Amino acid sequence: MPCSTPAASYDRTMALAREASNVTAACQPGGGAANTSAALAQMGIAVGLFTKTGTDAVGDLALQQLDRLGVDIG
Repeated sequence: MPCSTPAASYDRTMALAREASNVTAACQPGGGAANTSAALAQMGIAVGLFTKTGTDAVGDLALQQLDRLGVDIG
């Protein structure tokens, strides 16, 4: 399921996906720079990422995951 779903319908879309397939649906944002930054941070290398995200639930999710993985997003 693409992560480009508008924020207003994101929760509804995820709920429908879970109901339709009876499995846990997940949104995994990323991209080359984000994935590389996350991998480097997990190896213990200090890394920061300068990027632009949306001001919606998907953008918030991406920033939360990068921060959780140790990427400096400040």
